[in-house]
Amino acid sequence: MWYNKDMSKIIEVHPENPQARVIHSVVNVLGGLGVIAYPTSSGYALGCAMRSSAGQARIRSIRKLEKKHNFTLMCSSISQASEYVKIDNANYRLMKRADSGKFTFILKCLKSLPAQTHSKRSTIGVRVASYKFVRDLLDEFGEPILSTSLILPVDDDFNHEEDRVLSSSYAVEDKIGNLVDLIIDAGQLSALWTTILDLTGDEPEILREGQGEFLL
Repeated sequence: MWYNKDMSKIIEVHPENPQARVIHSVVNVLGGLGVIAYPTSSGYALGCAMRSSAGQARIRSIRKLEKKHNFTLMCSSISQASEYVKIDNANYRLMKRADSGKFTFILKCLKSLPAQTHSKRSTIGVRVASYKFVRDLLDEFGEPILSTSLILPVDDDFNHEEDRVLSSSYAVEDKIGNLVDLIIDAGQLSALWTTILDLTGDEPEILREGQGEFLL
């Protein structure tokens, strides 16, 4: 079901039994270099096509981010991620063992990753989608979505950063509805952080503790 409100649109989707027409609608927006607000296991994220410099600029403007802000690749699977980042056998086994939706993995970029996605850095964050809807969307789109968590800027007068993570489509619509092309409603979401795990060194290193429990 679609809801029109002012200039943005909200579309409902079942997170584990997604409707094909919804997936097609979102793919059309991404393919048209639009910006979406979509559900993840850690609240809403903003996303655009990897090669959309305009989409990245819009996302940075919404969140008031510096130009060198690190975006994350949201992937449908470890296999899709391996097309753009280096995943050796040890890291593959670790990622398979982890509850991937609860982690952001820092990995080394491959040359196949478009240069504009990582601000000339040699590494990038990678997430593997936990919702079937997002996995199906990414498979249909044919590549990862360049993403960042939808965290309101500091000047929105919240005391703690966790309070600025948006976890419902109505909150997204209220705060930034006229700044994105599509909002996907999959119900109330968790607002817990992912655990950031750096896999670029000799040993895994936790950079931020979150909902993912890391077990060696």
